[in-house]
Amino acid sequence: MGVAGASIATDNPEFFIDVVLGDSLRPIQFNKITLFNKKGPKAFDFTLGKGDVKKADLKKPPTKRRYHRVRSGETLSHLARRYGCSVSSLKRWNGLRSSRINIGQRLVVSRPIYVKPKTPDFTRFAYLANTEYPDSVFAATLFLDKPANQLVIKGERQTERQNEMIFHGVSFENTTNPGMLYHAVGVNGASFYHYNKSAHFFDQIGALNADLIIISLGTNESLSSGFDAGVFSNQVDEFLTNISKVYPGVPVLLITNPEALKNNQTNPNTDKAAGVIRQKALDYECALWDLNLIMGDSMDPWKKDGLARPDGIHFTEEGYELQGKLLYNALIKQYESGH
Repeated sequence: MGVAGASIATDNPEFFIDVVLGDSLRPIQFNKITLFNKKGPKAFDFTLGKGDVKKADLKKPPTKRRYHRVRSGETLSHLARRYGCSVSSLKRWNGLRSSRINIGQRLVVSRPIYVKPKTPDFTRFAYLANTEYPDSVFAATLFLDKPANQLVIKGERQTERQNEMIFHGVSFENTTNPGMLYHAVGVNGASFYHYNKSAHFFDQIGALNADLIIISLGTNESLSSGFDAGVFSNQVDEFLTNISKVYPGVPVLLITNPEALKNNQTNPNTDKAAGVIRQKALDYECALWDLNLIMGDSMDPWKKDGLARPDGIHFTEEGYELQGKLLYNALIKQYESGH
């Protein structure tokens, strides 16, 4: 599991992912794409673009390289700093066994730049050579010349070693318009435990450059048959400690878990879980929005007013919208008060 809360994996090089934001009447434009996927010698390459991927000729396009002619006094270290790469990359691109270079020698100083003419049905943004990167899951960011509302990711296989694609998520931004960027990371049934055990979650969220982190968990734990307040407390500790390592000094807002019935009966563990979260807000000096207290310790009025579903756990669309408005009003009130 990565930053999106879920991952996609395949060993079929013919895969493609097609994402459209908004619709034809109200498209949501973006010009910055951040991809979270596994890289390394076994990873499939990506063709990125927009349009009808089925009609596009997406075979490996011709490549271009950037070159440098070695001058007196220059070393691989100098060239690596100048062109923003590593010495090991320079040696790999040029087949060098040592760091020795000669005056007048022509060296490759960039990764392959793949160029492909546009087709009427498909516009190529870029070719991401995942094999050119170390074996990792770090983010790769691409800026578009013009805003778009569609991204197609098409698999490309150039060598027999390439046999996998593991995709953890993608972030879209529009840097041409001011505003707030909101990332939602969640999966039905997830808990603090699941995020703590995620292989890539905490490594990847740093690429989101968050200014505020809002954490709303605890309902699933309170409904589990083996709920233990002490174990739950330790899991929240581990989660907040990991967050503070990735985002030291960034404000964190904790939200207490809402009321939730168990078998349509009052669940005492709901208040226990909320109590743990309240205490952690004090221990870690986090902001707190006490949804549990706001609900009045009862799900009945919410069900009566059509804000909660019959199971007493999930809310209706109107219920979730009300929670969003209440949270927004609380944030704006604090913002306008200068706190």
